[in-house]
Amino acid sequence: MAGASVKVAVRVRPFNSREMSRESKCIIQMSGSTTTIVNPKQPKETPKSFSFDYSYWSHTSVSPGLGFQGCWPAPPCSLCGRLPVP
Repeated sequence: MAGASVKVAVRVRPFNSREMSRESKCIIQMSGSTTTIVNPKQPKETPKSFSFDYSYWSHTSVSPGLGFQGCWPAPPCSLCGRLPVP
């Protein structure tokens, strides 16, 4: 397995009905290959950021600058053919 590597992808899914009924807030942000998690209970705490090979945003169908599920890296991604997350 010399030279083998693992690619890691992350996806932010839409809220399910339970999360919507509780009026949950999305605490995830994506920019390129970086995914950031904000702790709403500790707003002064530094957000946690992680980098992945592929980042998929599916939380909302229409977001500013992103009206589709995109991924990073691209354009277009060799796995899904979609454009990158801005």
